[in-house]
Amino acid sequence: MSDGMSTVRDPDVRCNSPWNGRGDYPVNCIDLERAACCCYAQGKRLPTEEEWEWAARGGVRGVIYPWGDAPPASQVCWSAVQKRDRSCAVGTFPEGGTPGGIYDLAGNVAEWTQGDLDAGRSLQVIRGGSWYSDNAASVRAVDRDYANPKGRFVTVGFRCVR
Repeated sequence: MSDGMSTVRDPDVRCNSPWNGRGDYPVNCIDLERAACCCYAQGKRLPTEEEWEWAARGGVRGVIYPWGDAPPASQVCWSAVQKRDRSCAVGTFPEGGTPGGIYDLAGNVAEWTQGDLDAGRSLQVIRGGSWYSDNAASVRAVDRDYANPKGRFVTVGFRCVR
């Protein structure tokens, strides 16, 4: 994995869900099936890869990053500006959001999508890059990575759509 992903060993202090005081942080350390179940329980689903990219590119605007075309600096939670040891609270960097108010599409936790790289679903597409990365290309709206769908990673979380 290009984002330094390693399988989680419980309990990992970089996992947000089992720790008190992290209700404002993205859920990470969750496998694809559990993420999809969380969405389903809310009457929602994981986005397709195409839906995720459309939102990250600003719809018809077609920008390079969710916030526009300027390279990432201090508008995202990622390690190229300040070395991070875990994700940031959701919305910490509002200047990294889309004009429509979607926050943390890039540079906080990479996100599970419904896109798989092969019919056997041995690799699942994740989008958005993570806090761990120090490579600007990893937080571009068009960048895609992959992970084992059964894995739970400190750098991967999810978001639900209707």
